[in-house]
Amino acid sequence: MTSRDYYFDSYAHFGIHEEMLKDEVRTLTYRNAMYHNKHVFKDKIVLDVGSGTGILCMFAANAGAKHVYGIECSSISEYSEKIIKSNHLHNVITIFKGKVEEVELPVEKVDIIISEWMGYCLFYESMLNTVIFARDKWLKPGGLMFPDRATLYVVAIEDRQYKDFKIHWWENVYGFDMSCIRNVAIKEPLVDMVDSKQVVTNACLLKEVDIYNREARGPVLHLSLPSADPPQRLRPRPGHLFQHRVHQVSQEDRLLHSSRCCHHTLEADSVLPRGLFDCQEGRGDFWQYRCQAK
Repeated sequence: MTSRDYYFDSYAHFGIHEEMLKDEVRTLTYRNAMYHNKHVFKDKIVLDVGSGTGILCMFAANAGAKHVYGIECSSISEYSEKIIKSNHLHNVITIFKGKVEEVELPVEKVDIIISEWMGYCLFYESMLNTVIFARDKWLKPGGLMFPDRATLYVVAIEDRQYKDFKIHWWENVYGFDMSCIRNVAIKEPLVDMVDSKQVVTNACLLKEVDIYNREARGPVLHLSLPSADPPQRLRPRPGHLFQHRVHQVSQEDRLLHSSRCCHHTLEADSVLPRGLFDCQEGRGDFWQYRCQAK
């Protein structure tokens, strides 16, 4: 089994879908984007890329879509068909099990593509290329993407207790020095929750992706960090937080946008071994680290 096979197989377990469905920021954002704009979905053909339990398909159907096609590679697709039938939407929604790159739809083009492709730190799940493939193959000229734009930010947080528990703990493990693991742990991003009071800086933009217009570059979508002029600066303390925002936008009118972090969700936390300092101005210099990251 390859890592890609494991990725799809992991989504057959109900636990990960329970976690996503209970993420009310995520789920209600999609629902509101559709329910508050039923005129956009009325009598339209909709495609859901990575349909999972079928929740977005059902939102689209209730918003007035003529027909909704869902593509899901994992075995959860079998349950989504039962869920859809239990909710009397099986005449409006059709689920295809398989990879987007291999599935053939009974229609040549669709009016709208919806997808919850975002992972931790926005790009973790590597589904963006798949969404772009579906867009290029099936989205009709002038069609809509939900979402059609995403942005990734970084801010600094202060949490000495957390750093001591996760990092400095390795310096004395039952009387033994395991600092060699500490040096690795400090580089490893963590997924966790933080309190809004721990955020101590402004947010700096790392990356913005226009999903509607972006071109895929071969089998892997390369997402290099852009240069900023003037350099973006933080006033940092040890620890920093990545957060992302997605925009449910029509290409004509702004419909809805959602901050996935809302001051409390830690998408990916990485502890810096030292603070960020600008000796000349006395401010944290995030730009230096962005250059090193590239």
